[in-house]
Amino acid sequence: MSPSTAESQVRRRRTPRGAAAYEWIALILAALPALVGPVLFGGVRLWSIAPLMLCSFAGFLLYALRPVVFRAEVPLSIPPGSLPALAFLVYVALTVPLAIAPYEGMLRLLMLGSALAAYWVIAGLAGRGGRWKWLVALVLIVAAMDGAYAVMQHLQGSRMMLGVERHPSYLMRMGGTYNCPNHFANLLAMAMAFGLAVVLAPESGWTLKVVGVYAVGMMAWPLALSQSRSGFAAAILGCGTTLLLTAWRRGARQAVFAFLAVPVIAAVAVGLVWARAPALWGRLARSSTDLQGRIMVWTGTLRMVEAAPVFGHGGGSFRLLDSRYVDLHPNVAAVHAHNDYLHVAAEYGIVGGVLGLIVAGAILVRLLRLLAGARKELNAVLAAGAVGVLVVAASQALVDFNLHIYGNSMALLLLLGCVAALFHASGDLPNRLPSRNAGRWIAWSGAALALLAIVATLRAGVAYAMSTFPGQTALDAGRLEESSAWYRRALAWDSHAWEPVLGLCRIAAREAAAETDPARKAAKIAEARALCERGLARNPREPGFENTLSQLLEMQGDSQGALTLLTKLVADHPNRPVLQARLGVQLDRMGRVQEAVDAFREAVRMEPGNKTVRMYLRVAEMKLARSKTASPKPATP
Repeated sequence: MSPSTAESQVRRRRTPRGAAAYEWIALILAALPALVGPVLFGGVRLWSIAPLMLCSFAGFLLYALRPVVFRAEVPLSIPPGSLPALAFLVYVALTVPLAIAPYEGMLRLLMLGSALAAYWVIAGLAGRGGRWKWLVALVLIVAAMDGAYAVMQHLQGSRMMLGVERHPSYLMRMGGTYNCPNHFANLLAMAMAFGLAVVLAPESGWTLKVVGVYAVGMMAWPLALSQSRSGFAAAILGCGTTLLLTAWRRGARQAVFAFLAVPVIAAVAVGLVWARAPALWGRLARSSTDLQGRIMVWTGTLRMVEAAPVFGHGGGSFRLLDSRYVDLHPNVAAVHAHNDYLHVAAEYGIVGGVLGLIVAGAILVRLLRLLAGARKELNAVLAAGAVGVLVVAASQALVDFNLHIYGNSMALLLLLGCVAALFHASGDLPNRLPSRNAGRWIAWSGAALALLAIVATLRAGVAYAMSTFPGQTALDAGRLEESSAWYRRALAWDSHAWEPVLGLCRIAAREAAAETDPARKAAKIAEARALCERGLARNPREPGFENTLSQLLEMQGDSQGALTLLTKLVADHPNRPVLQARLGVQLDRMGRVQEAVDAFREAVRMEPGNKTVRMYLRVAEMKLARSKTASPKPATP
């Protein structure tokens, strides 16, 4: 009897009744981010990410507590790359206090932790009873339905996505439930690479094969009409990798045949694009020109890495620093480096970048070794599909930031977790059985971490929702008391959040400007300044705090202090015409009209259609002309 068989018998003897339902609940909770995230615009805002993170952590809590709940010794399944991933997570946690905005660093830590938690749960529970088939089928169906939704949008000539209009710069490119078609294409490319493995794998079952065939066929047209060059290339690379590795596993003759056939298939795909998708072909033809924009962002990102090369600027810092290092067009924010490798290096330094590569390398190497030595052909072919999915993610990560799209990254981990679960179930990956005492210690430790993560996520998510929706909506409508109440509720939920502080700061500044009683005005200014300083301590790179503080200094008669702050803001954010205009207004107030005219001209150059700034410029130019006319002419000798 093999050790794996003996271990599985011990497992069956020790699993009490009710364990299957309990484990299914944990598994569903861990899988929800991958299944729901793509539908919620990919999961790019905290209002959608926070509930999904709660599901992941709740699933991990149930998973960790199994030895306690069942009072049994439960096997411990450690999927590929877990130890390097845990080391990376610990490193990220250590960098949070050093981050430019520690609160943003904490949010990134929670996202990474939820991803690792879901990976462990899926790898530990999906291998028994054919559970992995349900999860894989659901991922493929979600991707296929997203593709079908994109086709409906295209046929109707609509740029709406779930009731929200897609950004006009994307024109009629297919995007499904995503704002950016490139992220939509990434999901399709990953699903196609793994769906192909499902079709090729023996013993996957006819039902799953039918789902795989439907999904791969349904996603091809939307992928082409997304006009995503990186998605199209990644799909070819990922599917080609799946085919080549599957053929290599089955023998030298099939490997040679696949090696010759894959380039032909790729050429046919390119030919079909040429004939049937001229829009994508047009974008492919413009690649060298469009690449200049990416190079501009990458160059700025390298400058960002050089400024903090070892440990980086901290999680979530890129969007706070992009305009300082990257040469951007007016009113444009890079937000991401459009290269996940450079992005990680900018935020976590070279140390973090190397650790991240070690995680990816460890998973890839282990999958290739498992593929070569797998005892079951099903496991080997699905491992080939998992490598194909990794190739898709790694190749698109060179020119985009799909790994920072929460729904996409969780879909990737679900597929990898299902493959790991199969190898754990077959015994190719070990299932260690800790002693009762060790198992309970591991269970309580994991549960404690899960509970801490759940509390932190709940606090941050509720505070964000209160600030972003009712708080900001009321502020925009001028209902200051209502808005202030929501912001204070948000801070009561999470006292470390900075966005509610910014809202309260702006409200206090408005009230101070409207106040006519000197004593009450001074009190309001003092309150607003205290809020600004409190916010700057939490997020020193948010321009809203310094902008509001400059207004307060002007109210107090400190014109030079206000000018100093605005000059710093313009230097830190040179592509924001609103700040150039604010600088011009301040210079005009101080009688420095020529400098005000220069600032207004720069603001108009950046935003020619802004009528308000043009009016400011005309008034300042007339002031300057009058001052030159009124100035005495030099005496004639």
